[in-house]
Amino acid sequence: MPVVVDVGVGDEATTTVEMLDRLIPGCTVVGTEVEEWRLQALEKSTLPSQVQLRRGSTDFELPVRGGEAVHVIRAMNVLRDYHPQDALKALHTLSADILQLPLNDAPAIVQATLSISLVVAEGERPL
Repeated sequence: MPVVVDVGVGDEATTTVEMLDRLIPGCTVVGTEVEEWRLQALEKSTLPSQVQLRRGSTDFELPVRGGEAVHVIRAMNVLRDYHPQDALKALHTLSADILQLPLNDAPAIVQATLSISLVVAEGERPL
């Protein structure tokens, strides 16, 4: 079953839940968060059964379990306050799992990751 990871779910997990309707049918969305108090508050809320909350890490290692195939990683809001070079480093760490997919599954994901990387890096350079 495909896994989609939303890095940094925030206070309400709004985008995490919205991803269920917009992405791969039948996927599981894993929302990660480094703030324990946010996870505790979200665990008390009513989330769809396809959403799993997991503790994230500040080094951007994905909390995936054996046998899970990560197909999409969303890390936009969590990276917006980072210096562009630090954001690129985080994107490379995050993409390590998806780059291990079989070749027929990887190109679109790699392309999306590279596009995001270029947009983040563009902030460094004048147009």
